[in-house]
Amino acid sequence: MKKTVTLFSAAVMISTAAAQVALHGISVRGELVETTATEPELPEEFTDGFFIQNEDWFGHYLGSINWVGSDGTVYYNVDDKVNGAEVLGNISQFGQIYGDYYYVTSKQAPRFIILDAKTLKVQKSFDTTGVGDGRDVLNVDDDKLYVGGANGIIVYDKNEGVFKGQVEGTSGGQVGMMVRVGNYVFAAEQSTGVLVIDPATDAVAQTIERTSAQGLTVTRDGHIWCTLPSESSIMRIDPVTFDTKVFEIGKTLVSLWGQCKPDYVCASYTEDALFVVNGASRHDSAKLLSKFTIDEKGDLVEDDTFQFTMPTTYTGLSFYGSPRINPNTGDLIATVMTYRGGNHELLYINPTTGKVKEEVDLFNDDGNQYYWFPSMPVFPDNNAPEVDIDDISASIGDTFSYTVTEFLSDADNLPALAVVEVETSDESIVTVGNDGLTFLVSAVGEGSAYIMLTANSNGRVIEKTISVEVANGTSSADMAADAGISIVMAGEKLRVAAPDAGTVVVFGMDGRQVLSQGFAGSATIDLAGLSSGAYIVKVVSANNLKTQKIVKM
Repeated sequence: MKKTVTLFSAAVMISTAAAQVALHGISVRGELVETTATEPELPEEFTDGFFIQNEDWFGHYLGSINWVGSDGTVYYNVDDKVNGAEVLGNISQFGQIYGDYYYVTSKQAPRFIILDAKTLKVQKSFDTTGVGDGRDVLNVDDDKLYVGGANGIIVYDKNEGVFKGQVEGTSGGQVGMMVRVGNYVFAAEQSTGVLVIDPATDAVAQTIERTSAQGLTVTRDGHIWCTLPSESSIMRIDPVTFDTKVFEIGKTLVSLWGQCKPDYVCASYTEDALFVVNGASRHDSAKLLSKFTIDEKGDLVEDDTFQFTMPTTYTGLSFYGSPRINPNTGDLIATVMTYRGGNHELLYINPTTGKVKEEVDLFNDDGNQYYWFPSMPVFPDNNAPEVDIDDISASIGDTFSYTVTEFLSDADNLPALAVVEVETSDESIVTVGNDGLTFLVSAVGEGSAYIMLTANSNGRVIEKTISVEVANGTSSADMAADAGISIVMAGEKLRVAAPDAGTVVVFGMDGRQVLSQGFAGSATIDLAGLSSGAYIVKVVSANNLKTQKIVKM
């Protein structure tokens, strides 16, 4: 364990003249000394604070995890101390807590580790995954997760505890950041773009081609934001339609493909905003941090009131680890260090002003300087999600829209990242459509029914039953659902046919009516004027009714 290693004096290690630093490692000339520092006693559970995932000192030690208590106390090498030995692989850069477990990937064996999220006891360890050096890890749902690597993405079956083959359609290139929003997983692949993966089939459904694509993050509204370092731009991705828009931000962004690290971009939990490290193309030279807010049109606007200045406590500090917002305190947490080694600091940054609220030296248990090479903060998941939806009273023809960002709350996570499933008990009374972020409820027949909603927010699952009473309309006995009605989307044309004359109504996934038109038996309706995306079509013809979801490309 690292605490048993003989250490150099802090004075010698801080002296840059006495140190020869190399990327991921350091060679130091100095005098050995004895130390008498007392280590703080470890917490019984790691719930009140946050972790720092470390690459650690390559060539000397494997990866490691530090714990920062809510009182500011830093506990070093907690993974080693809990398990009595070094347990992570070499260069452990990515970590995710999901439900009761903490998942870590490393570049070298063991490449994939599962820890208990509260105690850090090792649950499973894998020397190999099948996709080479470890990159990002993403829990898709309760049953499986994806592990990115130097050679694509592999599926891990959590129920059986085994890897089950690669995601179909990946080119075998290096995969970086991954996120799931709604019904799809989005993964950045080097020199390719963003892969849109259907988790139901574990296959690439579409590729958003952009050779400069790199880091991914998600804002409160569910939009995905992808950094494009070589273009000094950020790309917005719609998670339902996959439409994109690129914003040139005029900043030199860091390219991290060569370092295989989490990207230098993150999103706020309390406002529609992004935080982006910039100022240099190298990871060990970037000293600037900018904030961009998202206006009512969904466009990026730089927030000039956010003024971050790198501390001058030590000479030559720059960002090393990826910054993240602490969902419990709202602070922007970042780690910085002097050029390619040297002093390491933990920064607590005000996300509104950019002011550094507090600096904490990251030494070791003996109070001496140590080369952690911190990669990213990882936050515990202590709170269950909550759903706020009332029972429904409706008339036939009524349609209701529910957006996950409005009805779901979670103190630890963005609601837009939750996986939501809805089912109806009786489709002759009420039908549902769900694009992953918004679900639509349509009353189609008189009577009583209910909707079963399941929301999985980062491994914490909540279920809710919503009662639906439909009255004041044509009796369901007289209304034949779907009978003889055809709804077909062909290109930009919507074609409907029915036994009798009727009306076709089109709703957006937000519940608003966007089109209504009568027809005599059949009609072809041009939808060229509508934006790409999912819609609900309702056709009413005499005593017949049909509701169907369509997607306009």
